[in-house]
Amino acid sequence: MTKADQNLMVIQNFILYATHSSSNEGDENFRTQITLTPEELYQMAEDYIDEDHVDGRDFEENNIEL
Repeated sequence: MTKADQNLMVIQNFILYATHSSSNEGDENFRTQITLTPEELYQMAEDYIDEDHVDGRDFEENNIEL
């Protein structure tokens, strides 16, 4: 898997977190329009990182200073 593929997966997971809709066109909410402000998106991004059980703030392996 390339770094670009990993980045895309992270973005897709965030979209799922923010919308509760998968990228599957069979998902009934896939084409439902939503309206979010940039402020809401930034806050959701913070919450997502805080709460994510794989790559979140509390996941020890990902908390290495770069």
